[in-house]
Amino acid sequence: GTPVYAGRVPNLFLPYLKEKVRGSGALAVPIVLFGNRNFDDALAELRDILTDDGFRAVAAGAFASEHSFS
Repeated sequence: GTPVYAGRVPNLFLPYLKEKVRGSGALAVPIVLFGNRNFDDALAELRDILTDDGFRAVAAGAFASEHSFS
């Protein structure tokens, strides 16, 4: 799961998610947390990243939560 900023997965997380995380066919449930704004494409973006990393997304969730940048 990741927080959502400006409707996207934060840039800070992208290198880690794309280079370090490997699924090898494991099941995954992408989850995004957003504050007082729409989560836009963040959930689809996270699903695509996980799929490219070898995971199989079987469900997904977007949840409203406290929004704090720091």
